[in-house]
Amino acid sequence: MSSNFRIFAYSAGVSFIFYRCHSLLGTVVYCEGISMEPTIQNGDYLLVERFSLYRNKIRTGDIVVAKQPRSSQNFCHILKRVRALQGDVVEYFNPRLSKSVKEFIPEEHIWLEGDNQHHSLDSRAYGPVPLSRLEYKVFCRLWPLSSFGKVYGPEGITTLKSTQDN
Repeated sequence: MSSNFRIFAYSAGVSFIFYRCHSLLGTVVYCEGISMEPTIQNGDYLLVERFSLYRNKIRTGDIVVAKQPRSSQNFCHILKRVRALQGDVVEYFNPRLSKSVKEFIPEEHIWLEGDNQHHSLDSRAYGPVPLSRLEYKVFCRLWPLSSFGKVYGPEGITTLKSTQDN
């Protein structure tokens, strides 16, 4: 076996393992926009994982990366907080109706909202998001180093108690 073929085979093997780890485990994402401020800032780098999705371990309060609900393109993503799970009823202010409305979250869907309520396009605009649109759950912040670690919600952000947490 020639050394060029061994190098090629080794490189292909390492590439395949890296690809599988990336698709199964997670990756690093760069955040753009202000919809999750003050929790996540424009320019933050987050480590995200997929195990929670595979094991159905998404809870209210988690921050997730999802494919943009109104886009057929798979490269458009959003970063939002899970506010309600399937079977929950969420109440939110609908500016078009100028009043609070309640919405039932159907099976295989969740309700996503940005922490910066006045600057977030989220489920209040496009409704419940299918679970199939979820890509990752945020594990921790990597950058800036001054904020390295687990990402918590800001004070004053309320999450609903899920019927599935009982």
